[in-house]
Amino acid sequence: MKKRKFYFRTLVGAGLIAAAAAFPAFADNWIHQENGWVCKTADGYMQTGWYQDKNNGGKWYYLWPEAGNRLGCMQTGWLQKDGKWYFFDTRSGSSGAMLTGWQWIDGKCYYLDPAAGGAMAISNTLSDGSRVGSDGTWVDGSGNAVYQAGKGIPGSGNTVNFNTNTNTSQNQSSDTSKKSKRPAWWDNENLTEVQKVAKDFVNNYIADDMTDFEKEMEIIQYMVQNITYDYDNFLEGTVPGTSYGTTGALLYGTAVCAGYTDTFTLLADACGLETMEVSGEGNGVGGWGGHAWNKIKLDGEWYHVDVTWEDPIMNGDPENGYGYGNLRNEYINITDSKMAKDHRWTAKEPVCKATKYGRSAVSKYMKKRY
Repeated sequence: MKKRKFYFRTLVGAGLIAAAAAFPAFADNWIHQENGWVCKTADGYMQTGWYQDKNNGGKWYYLWPEAGNRLGCMQTGWLQKDGKWYFFDTRSGSSGAMLTGWQWIDGKCYYLDPAAGGAMAISNTLSDGSRVGSDGTWVDGSGNAVYQAGKGIPGSGNTVNFNTNTNTSQNQSSDTSKKSKRPAWWDNENLTEVQKVAKDFVNNYIADDMTDFEKEMEIIQYMVQNITYDYDNFLEGTVPGTSYGTTGALLYGTAVCAGYTDTFTLLADACGLETMEVSGEGNGVGGWGGHAWNKIKLDGEWYHVDVTWEDPIMNGDPENGYGYGNLRNEYINITDSKMAKDHRWTAKEPVCKATKYGRSAVSKYMKKRY
């Protein structure tokens, strides 16, 4: 079995630099060509794909990886990658840097989640109580998108269909035995690779008569069995962008906490479960560091779930023995008070105080199941 760790990497934000220059003030390895900015190593090798510029505040960029006259060119504006949407600054003086946090773009406000590697949140209630709709826009109490003409960063005219995003969540909060609601992407003709994996998971492991709690247990066991924390890259400071999301977790079998968190969200979404993502800190072996985990709603009550910490490295060995039929049962469906022993977070709503589906219920389920 593949297994893992208690170590966490603080995700890199994309802070903006105010500048009046016509082009960003990049280091010498950035070259402005006819088709845009490219980044080359000292020996002339052109960078492509996700790239973190450690000489420029650790900012993240996306450099076009496909052959043609755009090869290696810096992306600006909206980008859909692996079923998720990201935004790269379009303004002079800071062009191309990936943005995170709340951002006004073309008159609408979006949350680009730092704990999800900058991916746009959709169809969710965030940890601060704010809500975003199916297209990622901030919505008011009536579910209407908040719009202020002319406000924010220009989106460079990109036409996007946010409803194809994999991070959609459904509202099925009760722990009843009935057929799951399917996410909006379920019947799309052209599913992303991670959506295909999620759909296969549901078809192979989830039955219509399962309760929400039973579905959750299948998700956690599947993840602990098949995903390994990207510990070697973490130690070297070379964690690739894929490990911050579902691509690394479901296609390559490696992820950091953000990847575990997004994968739990995606699989829960595919099962019709209501979840949310939490950004905060965890007190691991190396002390406090940036961390992300989930909350899940069962029978109308919320619980904390930290699948990353359910799958630890033990004595430096990822083969920790946890997976199908054997869960650690330390961070599944726990309360705020227990979570606060080694986690901390700012937004406390929704509160987690229920114990019905906590450690005792998990233990009973595993004994009965196996």
